[in-house]
Amino acid sequence: RGLVKFINDRLLTAEENKYVLNENNTSVVSNLNQDIIKSNLDLVHEIFDFMNGKNEKGEQILNKEDFELLISYISYLIDKDEIPQLNIKKLNPKLSNDLLRFSFWVLHHELYTTKKVRPYFYDFIKSVFVNFEANEIKSIKSQFGTKSRVKRDNFIPEIIKKHL
Repeated sequence: RGLVKFINDRLLTAEENKYVLNENNTSVVSNLNQDIIKSNLDLVHEIFDFMNGKNEKGEQILNKEDFELLISYISYLIDKDEIPQLNIKKLNPKLSNDLLRFSFWVLHHELYTTKKVRPYFYDFIKSVFVNFEANEIKSIKSQFGTKSRVKRDNFIPEIIKKHL
């Protein structure tokens, strides 16, 4: 299961058919899917936990409730390969758009590499954050992964800094 999920998630483009595992005659039960989900959640926290803290000006980036919502939205995005369809509460983090966009590029890079960016990441950013309501998807896409305007502030986690 883990290998099939890896192949589908990281090696295939969005247009290619996904592999399906035939488990009719298997007798071995594995916890690989749970391990993958857990490791993905660990990665999400490693990248985004800084949003539960303060920015360079000492302002709270997201309150606790909004931070937990963000983590649940991102988990849904990764697990389902689509943006959450239910009532999304728009979040307004006290961060630059450049850092916010770049944080999602880091998540995409760590999960899937940058071979082919999944377009639902752009839709997610536009749908979830107040900062991007007025932006066109084309503009989010063109600046996705742009690091030149992201400052190496102390509050940014190492996993993001290593890509700067």
